[in-house]
Amino acid sequence: MGERRYKLAPSWRGLATQAHADCRFVTIIIGAIRVNDLDMRDPSSVSQVVEGMIAGFRRDWSGLTKGRAFPGLWWRGQFELELHREIPRESHREALLKDLGLDVPALGRDERVLVVHVHLVAVLPPGIDADDLRARFTRTWPGRWRTEVKGLYAHQTTEEAVTRLCSYVHKHRLEYSSGGLAGEPVRFEDAYGIGWGRFVNKVYRAFSRVFRSKL
Repeated sequence: MGERRYKLAPSWRGLATQAHADCRFVTIIIGAIRVNDLDMRDPSSVSQVVEGMIAGFRRDWSGLTKGRAFPGLWWRGQFELELHREIPRESHREALLKDLGLDVPALGRDERVLVVHVHLVAVLPPGIDADDLRARFTRTWPGRWRTEVKGLYAHQTTEEAVTRLCSYVHKHRLEYSSGGLAGEPVRFEDAYGIGWGRFVNKVYRAFSRVFRSKL
């Protein structure tokens, strides 16, 4: 089989023309909620909490990009929900959730952890480097493995890298996954199932997934 071809979303095309060295792939974990079968059947209260989390994140981000910290930052991204049915002991995931204030002993069969996060591609404005972003993100959203700022792969052109990342950011996979922190590869496992799949899709309706600058 040939290599799969991805189509670049129209609003992302401008990113593909930027200097390779100026582009960064950013992931920020916004928060996490422990949920159970009752929430699965009626996600209304969880939806409100997630909506509030994202609204708060948008305010914090606006304070960084509209103030003196990062004026002129250009980005495209999406908010995403991730469901976990187990948290390995002494893992990066456990450390992250503890820093977010979530107690995560062994989850019951009817329990899950819902992780709210955002992926985006950003173009650094003149005078700002990746270390500036990392330092400010760490102060704004503290926690182990909570924020990540990575350069594009050296073996890819800007267009190739942005196209791949656009596809990854817009994925809508209702499957359990592992990895994804501290450079760990993401591995997708089996599907959420009908009940939890419906739950996640209903929570998505509580907010706009699009996260982009006006530029």
